[in-house]
Amino acid sequence: MSEVKTQPTVLAKPVGWCSSLVWARVIRVLQLLFTIVALALCARTSDFYEAPSEVAYATAVSVFSLVYLLAIFLGTLFGGPYFMVGPLLVSEIIMLIMWFAAFIAMAVFAGGAPCSFYFYSSRCREAKAAIAMCAFNMVLYAASLTLLVLNCVIPLISSHGAPYLWRYASDADATFDQGTGLLIYSSNTWVADPEADVNRQITASSVETPVGVEKPIEESDQALFQGTLVAEPIIPDPTLTTTADPAIDVPLNAHVR
Repeated sequence: MSEVKTQPTVLAKPVGWCSSLVWARVIRVLQLLFTIVALALCARTSDFYEAPSEVAYATAVSVFSLVYLLAIFLGTLFGGPYFMVGPLLVSEIIMLIMWFAAFIAMAVFAGGAPCSFYFYSSRCREAKAAIAMCAFNMVLYAASLTLLVLNCVIPLISSHGAPYLWRYASDADATFDQGTGLLIYSSNTWVADPEADVNRQITASSVETPVGVEKPIEESDQALFQGTLVAEPIIPDPTLTTTADPAIDVPLNAHVR
């Protein structure tokens, strides 16, 4: 009895992102650093100038941005498959608008103020530095919004449709990158690979393939995976067939003694 060889299965290439993972993480780290610096500068300026409305608003934006980044980090770290692209897109747009408004507010408050008077010079320079920090954060959130659109929004719409922007990433067999929320890639899916000798795994960190680009599967592999592979009929070799001799034919109902 011949031994039946089972075909091993391997993980399909996970769909990934259009840009480098390094850029996403660098942008998030810079957002965190500049947010902390902006919060410190705005807080000192607000304390010295008795909390004017413009500085108070910039301080509130800094606090909100810090909480937002912390929520993104913890949320994608422990619940990447349960994030949604749509709400994340709206949040990034809101943060961009808020930092733009904070930049305008600080520019109106301290943009034209002279810092020549000795007693006010240090606090005045801190207020002007806060303007620069708000501008940097505005640019960084514009960059993170761009990465989100390129890496998540466009690929997800192309592969699954716009309604999936408001559904969990797991509904599209995908998950978010841990820590950034700016990259989305597919969950591991098992497919048949008859050419593999052992089970192997291709992880999302090792392969970067845009969403919507799937691993090509041969027709025979696809039929094997779907359980519809049908064995080809065996055609007898004409050279091995013989013609029965009529003289020695025995009727089926005859008794042989």
